[in-house]
Amino acid sequence: MEDLHRLLLWATDQAVSDVTFQAHQPVVVERYGRLFPVTRRRLALAEVYHLTQVIYGDNAPSQLAGGQDIDCSYEIPRGRADLARYRVNMTAVRAGRERGVEITARTIATTPPPLDHLDLPPDLRASLVFEQGLVLITGPTGSGKTTLLAAIIRHLLEDPHAHRKILTYEAPIEYVYDFVPRVHASIAQHEIGVHLPSFAAGVRNSLRRKPMVILVGEARDAETITAVVDAAMTGHLVYTTSHTNSVPETLRRLVSAFPADGRDGRLADLLEALANHRDPAPGADHRRPAGGRARIPPFHPGPQGRHSGATAGAGGRGHSPPGARARPPLDRRSGRPAGGRADRRAGVPAVPGARHPGRGDLPPAAGGSRSPRTRRSRWPRMNTRWRKRRGATPPCRPCSGVIEAHAALPIVLWLVHISWPTFVLAVAAIAGLTVVRYLGFDARSAYRTGQCFLIRA
Repeated sequence: MEDLHRLLLWATDQAVSDVTFQAHQPVVVERYGRLFPVTRRRLALAEVYHLTQVIYGDNAPSQLAGGQDIDCSYEIPRGRADLARYRVNMTAVRAGRERGVEITARTIATTPPPLDHLDLPPDLRASLVFEQGLVLITGPTGSGKTTLLAAIIRHLLEDPHAHRKILTYEAPIEYVYDFVPRVHASIAQHEIGVHLPSFAAGVRNSLRRKPMVILVGEARDAETITAVVDAAMTGHLVYTTSHTNSVPETLRRLVSAFPADGRDGRLADLLEALANHRDPAPGADHRRPAGGRARIPPFHPGPQGRHSGATAGAGGRGHSPPGARARPPLDRRSGRPAGGRADRRAGVPAVPGARHPGRGDLPPAAGGSRSPRTRRSRWPRMNTRWRKRRGATPPCRPCSGVIEAHAALPIVLWLVHISWPTFVLAVAAIAGLTVVRYLGFDARSAYRTGQCFLIRA
């Protein structure tokens, strides 16, 4: 695998367009239309089959032996924000007296180019984005159909006024949009054969996900063409490609995929989908209610990770689930539940059910005292030192008394040096301190929770 990655990365750095691996042949690369062998040794058949498993998976040899070709993509990380990507085709070929394999890896760019860098005519540039309808991009292999489609998708993602949900179905995925900035658009990419079985299944899947834009890699069979036309006629903007060179040839190729008795009806549907384009009005959004605002309030999670606006608040907006506790309205200035300490100081009456900021969902303790969970420690400095030193919970009360006794050992030695009665009084004081702290401590609770390391010992 390391040799494969090193060879492919070298090909990318040398502006190589294609790398070919074939059994009983050296590795051949294509650069600027010329072929060059880059290895002296010929590849063995087992080595090529191993490459198919590395690139695609363990079931690659069985699919090739069954007469199926494989189209997939391959990625090599080149850092935190860079990828080297390749479009790979695997096909079974004759290799002497054996059944061999040929692997063709084409280097592709990770991020598509901006639409302004393609030098498109102004009239063509204005006819690329619509509100709905079918857009067919045609041309021979290697003419730039995929690059143009990717540039259009990037333009939709970067446009701050294009509120589009985009779904793409490709075989394989060539360009990715991980590093393309987006504001009000989203995209989900799917690879045919990996995520979904076919283009037609992908289009049917997209109709259940409320997309605005659907990209289909290629309209190659009757089922896919029917699904694409139906999606375009139901109010979606659909992009697809065809390997043809002219408009008459494109229509002939698409219609010839259907039976002879149904071609006239399919041709009429195809022409209607191609002509049913609707340009988006500048600054208009048909999904916005009349007189309504386009912006939505910000999301503020509650104390338990719930949306604070999910329940009834100020103005009566929102809905509470059945059986849920009524939540108090939020203060507009602080964003906290109304009825807290600041409101009581200002003379604002308390709201039933309001919680004090920072208390969580704990009920108030009896007699107005604080709950044991919210009671602060009397020895914060010692607890902090214990966490840093031990990496665990702070000691309990008797354990902390013993720790303080050990800390006072130098003082005890000094007292012994002065006089024995003073030493006896100091020991009695330390023992009394430990007993008092132990009497104010629940030993059973400490044993059950495992917080006291002296009891555990």
